[in-house]
Amino acid sequence: MKLAYFSALLIAAGYYYFSIVFPENYPPSRAQKLYIILLPVSVSVLLFFPHFLTREVIVYPWGKSVILGSLEYLVFFVLFLGFFIGGIVRQRRKLKKATGVIHAQLFYILAGVIMAGSFGVIFNLFLPSIFFQNFQYIWLGPIFTSILVFTTTYAILEHHLFNVKIIVTELLVFALWAVLLFRTLLSEAANDQLINGGLLLTVIVIGVLLIHSVIKEVKTREEVERLAKDLQKANERLRELDQRKSEFVSLASHQLRSPLTAIKGYSSMLLEGSFGEISVKVKGAIVRVFLSSNRLALIVEDFLTISRIEQGKLKYNFASIDFKDLVRTVVEEMRPTVEKKGLAISFVFDEKALYQITADSGKIAQVVSNLIDNAFKYTSKGSITVGLEKDEQNHKIKFSVKDSGIGMSAEIKKKMFDKFTRADNARRVNVSGAGVGLFVVKQLVEAHHGKIGSESEGEGKGSTFYVELPAEE
Repeated sequence: MKLAYFSALLIAAGYYYFSIVFPENYPPSRAQKLYIILLPVSVSVLLFFPHFLTREVIVYPWGKSVILGSLEYLVFFVLFLGFFIGGIVRQRRKLKKATGVIHAQLFYILAGVIMAGSFGVIFNLFLPSIFFQNFQYIWLGPIFTSILVFTTTYAILEHHLFNVKIIVTELLVFALWAVLLFRTLLSEAANDQLINGGLLLTVIVIGVLLIHSVIKEVKTREEVERLAKDLQKANERLRELDQRKSEFVSLASHQLRSPLTAIKGYSSMLLEGSFGEISVKVKGAIVRVFLSSNRLALIVEDFLTISRIEQGKLKYNFASIDFKDLVRTVVEEMRPTVEKKGLAISFVFDEKALYQITADSGKIAQVVSNLIDNAFKYTSKGSITVGLEKDEQNHKIKFSVKDSGIGMSAEIKKKMFDKFTRADNARRVNVSGAGVGLFVVKQLVEAHHGKIGSESEGEGKGSTFYVELPAEE
C-alpha cells in the first residue's frame, strides 16, 4: 500500500514535469527541479517509516481498507493536488497560445489528463481519505486511466505527438529486459542465474545504446525536415519577391517606353531639319542623344522581354518570313550608328539560297539587333561581319555576327548567356551594359527551337556569335 501511494506521487510529479518541458523541450528551472524531485523524495522516504501515512491494513471480502494518518494524508493529498492542478494550469496556458498540430496535441493530452486524473482523484484519493474511509471503489481509478491511454494514443497516431519509431523501439527493449529479468529471478540453478544475469546486463547496455541511437536518428531527421520546411518557406518568399520584381521591371519598362519614343522621334526630326537649320555643334549633341536613346530603348526592350518571360506572358506570333530580308533591314538600320564609330559593317550571304523560316519577326529582329549591338559596343576598331549560311542537308540556317573586338576567355564563354553576366574586359570597355542582352537572345532563340553559341580565340582576338534556326522545307 505504501508503494501504491508512492507511485501516485511519482505520477503527479511526472505529469508536472511533462507540463513544463512539452512541447518546447525547455529544461525546468532550478527551483522547479527542487520542487519536482525534493518533495516526492522526502515524502517517499517518510513513507517507509513504520505507521507513517498507512497505519493499518484491514482485509475485507471486497478488498482492502487502509487506516490512514490524518496529518500525513493531508500533506500527501495537498502535494499530489499541487502537482496535478499545477500541471493542468500550465498546459492550459500553453494551449491558449498554441496553433496547428501543437494545439491538437496539447488538447488531447490535457483532456485525457483531466478526465482520467479527476476520476483517479475521486476513487483513489478522495473517497479513501480520512474523511470517508471508503475503499470499495478504488478499483475504478485504474480503469478510467484508459481514457488517458486512448487520448494519448490518438494524439500519437493522428497528430505525431511522439515518434512511433522511438516508442516501438523502447517497448521492444523493455519487453526484452523484462523477459530476461524474470528468467534470472526464476532460474533455480546458480549457473543459469549467472548466465541470465550477465545476459541481462549486456542487453541493458545494448538496449540503452539502441534507444539513444534511434532518438538521435529521429532528432536528426526532424531537424532536416524542419530545415527543409524553412527552406521551402524561404523559396516561396523568394519566388514572391522575384514575381514582384518582374512586375516592377515590366511596369517601369512600359513607363520608360513613351518618353524614349518621344526623345528618339524629336531627335530624328531635329537632325532631319524639320524644325529648321541647326548648328554643327548642336547637331553633334543631338546625334549623341539620338544614339543614347536608341541604346536605352534596346535595354528597356530587353528588360521588358525578361519580365514577360519570367511571368510566362511573352507571346509569339509565328509566321513564314524571309530571314535574309529581315537581317538586311536591321543591318541597314544600324549601319549609320556603326559607321559613325569608324567601324565597317558587311552582310555576307548566298544570293541563290532561300532563307525562309517560321518565326516571330519582331522577336527575331530583336535577336539580330542585340547581337549586332553587342558587337558594336565591344569593338573599338576594325569591322563587324554579319553572315547567313544555309545547311541544306540538315535544314538549318545559321546567322552569325563576327567582330574584331575585345574577345573573351574560355571561362567567361561558359556563362556568357547567363543573366547579368559580363566579362571583366567588357566592364572596362562599356560600363553602361546591364548583362541581359545575350540572356534575352538565348531565351528567344530557344523559344524558336534554335541553338545559340559563341566562339573566340581569346581576349583581344574578337568574337563570333551564331544562331541556328530550323529552315522551312
